[in-house]
Amino acid sequence: AYLKVTIAESRRDFAGAAALLEEIVARPPAADEEGAGNRRIFLVHLGFAYQQLERYPEAAKAFARAIEAGDPPDASLLSFHAEALYLAKQKDEALVAVRAARRRFPDDVDLGGLEATLLREKGDSVAATAIVEAMRERAPSDPKVLGRVADFYRRAGKLPEAEATLRQALAVDPKSLALLFQLGAVLERQKRYDDADAAFRQALALEPDSAPVLNYLGYMNADRNVRVDEALVLVQKAVELDPQSAAYQDSLGWALFRVNRLEAAEQAVRRALEKDGENAVILNHLGDILAKRGHMAEALQNWQKALKGEDEEKELDRPRVEAKIREAQGALQAQQSAPPPTP
Repeated sequence: AYLKVTIAESRRDFAGAAALLEEIVARPPAADEEGAGNRRIFLVHLGFAYQQLERYPEAAKAFARAIEAGDPPDASLLSFHAEALYLAKQKDEALVAVRAARRRFPDDVDLGGLEATLLREKGDSVAATAIVEAMRERAPSDPKVLGRVADFYRRAGKLPEAEATLRQALAVDPKSLALLFQLGAVLERQKRYDDADAAFRQALALEPDSAPVLNYLGYMNADRNVRVDEALVLVQKAVELDPQSAAYQDSLGWALFRVNRLEAAEQAVRRALEKDGENAVILNHLGDILAKRGHMAEALQNWQKALKGEDEEKELDRPRVEAKIREAQGALQAQQSAPPPTP
């Protein structure tokens, strides 16, 4: 059974892996210690499968069940559980879980970084910053710690601080895919697109099949309307590697839009919305595609939904969307008031 699961995971068939794992964990648990340990392993794999499928509440429940199975859990499992609660937007529960875990593992980097993120999002930036700087002080040259500190500053919008921290980490570990990916994202947020492009290509030289890097680089260039043919190839490869990702399907749709393959673009973005229907950026993309296809009333509806949608990373250009809504409303009113055509 475990081999079947790992084969499904290696093919990125997370729906298949989840189905296998659900069947396994539904069986009565073995009473011996080995059986409890195996059950924990299967529940952890189930949690990860659910996360890949963006079924975050179910992932949190699977990790919670894993915590209850076998010996006292380690810091990693407690971190997986708290992270899943955070992704499920159960942030109060996530904070309770991460604080309880940090009482047992006060120096764990992942737990510390997550607590800092949760506190910052609750508005307590002073306490949040104190946590990450204490982490840095304990391990000033540890690339993993520096990566967590940089991620905190990126999320907080403190991009120069994030960049400086990442460059410090890369001086220690210049071939870290994760650090190069973070650096590319930080540079892109600062609109230093050529530098970001170079960082992402350096990452791809290390791992050509990194779906996150392929997607980010492809989407960044498609969004800027540069090297769009290459951008489409990049995001197509990301989708092949992980067809379940709503973000990658949206990137594919946007790249198709840039090369004027509008029907295929609409189909891809609608697939993304099936998985992430409240995402403001995806709703905005669908509006743009529909408008270009001449479906202005439906485009208007999607732009209006985008303004009310989820946008935690503040990626949506709200003034631009508001301008498109006004233009669409004006165009539709003009159509309604126009006299009928003369026979």
